[in-house]
Amino acid sequence: MKFIVRVILTLSAAAVLSGLPALPSASAQSLIGGHVVSGTAGLKLAPGVQVALQTVDTSAGRIIATKTASTDADGRFVFQGDLESGSNLSFFLVANVASGLYAQEVDLASAKDKSGVEIKVFETTTSLENIHVTSYVMLVPTIDAQTRLLGVLTVADIQNTGDRVLLVDPSKPGITGLELVRFSLPEGFRDLAVESDLPVGNTLEIGTGFAITNPVPPGEFKLLMSYVVPYEGDSVVFPLKLPFGSDFVRVLLPEKQGRLTGDGMGAPQSVTIGEGIYASMEGKDYQRNTTLNIVLADLPQPALMQKIENFFDGRTYVLILIWAVAVLMIGLLAYAFIASRKRSKVALAVAPEGAPVVGGPAPGVTVDVAAPSASPVALGSERQRIVAEIAGLDDRHADGKVPEAEYQARREELKQQALKAGR
Repeated sequence: MKFIVRVILTLSAAAVLSGLPALPSASAQSLIGGHVVSGTAGLKLAPGVQVALQTVDTSAGRIIATKTASTDADGRFVFQGDLESGSNLSFFLVANVASGLYAQEVDLASAKDKSGVEIKVFETTTSLENIHVTSYVMLVPTIDAQTRLLGVLTVADIQNTGDRVLLVDPSKPGITGLELVRFSLPEGFRDLAVESDLPVGNTLEIGTGFAITNPVPPGEFKLLMSYVVPYEGDSVVFPLKLPFGSDFVRVLLPEKQGRLTGDGMGAPQSVTIGEGIYASMEGKDYQRNTTLNIVLADLPQPALMQKIENFFDGRTYVLILIWAVAVLMIGLLAYAFIASRKRSKVALAVAPEGAPVVGGPAPGVTVDVAAPSASPVALGSERQRIVAEIAGLDDRHADGKVPEAEYQARREELKQQALKAGR
């Protein structure tokens, strides 16, 4: 009897339930909506703000579909329907606001409640007064002694403490790095890469570092920078400029590969990061426009064979060899010229008239022998002095300054003196 009652109750319940309205389907559960609200004190938003639901193909990097909705008097918007499925698809909500305003883009993947999304709208500013760096950590994870290169990784936490979005148009005439969020880097840096969780912008390299054009909404954001620094000698001096100040600064260097010093910073302490041991130097509460002169000293040096290899890989050795050969050739030419002059003068002085001179000019050939530049004392011997006098006499006679008779008589006299001095 009880069994029959249960069966009747079950059938009756099924009949009753079949007449009730159906429960919401999965598509009704996928409602997407929320509110557009003001993020700046005193800013009031009129109804009718257009909100776009964008479907982005991340593999192609393009928007493949867009739906739009408008806000009501309370700033609410609603999208009906299912989202497309696909591992390469992302969905964003973007509010189209008036000029001078900035609306944050919302990635639906980060929204806990897709039916209660909040899109904040801010006024904009070009003032940097509310931009502050809360933390600046610089790590040198790699040092290549053979190429004298430092690999540097830095993480900076940026904070906008105001209620307006920093938004600077870099295309405006007269815009410089001083009007943008900027960071200083060591001299000679290269291979710079910058990543952040800020809205999309560009990185502009300047002489002393780089600046970013990204909008900076109220809140805190992270910026990651990596680069390479060459060094000469055994040290790098880095004037770290903090235009926005910093609550905390830390510099880390592999403990056995160098030594850290820095103005206004504490003594290095040994810390372990992963499997590495680092010297860590830190400081706190730096005001805006502070400069910290950080020195990385006693850096690793190339091995002797590497230094030789680097020398020959470059063009320095070519210049040195050219210079050395040039000096040697000039010396040899000068020696040969001086030696030939001396041999010519001696031969002319001691040879009988009309006789050929061994190693000298043949009869009838005129030899132009310049006047000696050295004094008789410098010639070092009496015979050399006489030979020099004969050469001078020949020059004066050739110039017409000594009469023929006097020239012959004096030359014969000097020849006899040279022969006697040579015995």
